[in-house]
Amino acid sequence: MINPVQNCSRVLAALLGAVIFLGICLLPPALAQDRPYHRLVILGDPHLPGRLIEKKEAVLETVNAWEDVDLVIAVGDICSDWGSDEEYRAAGDFFKKLKTPFFPIAGNHDYIYETPARPDGGLVTAPRPVQEAKLQKFRETFDLPDYFYRRMVGGYLLLFLSSDHVDFLSGMSNGNWPFSGRSWKPTRKPRPL
Repeated sequence: MINPVQNCSRVLAALLGAVIFLGICLLPPALAQDRPYHRLVILGDPHLPGRLIEKKEAVLETVNAWEDVDLVIAVGDICSDWGSDEEYRAAGDFFKKLKTPFFPIAGNHDYIYETPARPDGGLVTAPRPVQEAKLQKFRETFDLPDYFYRRMVGGYLLLFLSSDHVDFLSGMSNGNWPFSGRSWKPTRKPRPL
């Protein structure tokens, strides 16, 4: 049987290895301000504060050591379990340590569930008003105008579409779809990422 702590440790080690590999091996070195590429670091499911915080801190230290990172993106499940005030406080403190701009995307653990869930540790879907309050906490914690937004990096448009559907754990509401369907024009001719 696989030990969950060892399994989580392996996953975090693999994530750190992938970030280092992509950052060091695949992309060219920085060319001062006029480099011909953009470096985006994407972190999946940090589940903060969660377990193995020392390894998560090591990932931030590695990212902060790179001089040419344009932005860091966290793709869902910023919070470890329920999107509680303590989890958002820990997540906000954690990502404030980054030296580059940070752009999060909400996941189901950031707003879907009651705080706390069942006594046995099971997750219970929260009523919609509670979910809305947690999405508001997400926006406030990371100083976002909404939980779906856009940013230009060079001539590239990046859309950040969070899961926020009432009935699906990883679905997007109708508010996300019109936003993503708009026609956006780059400010200049796109360059390779």
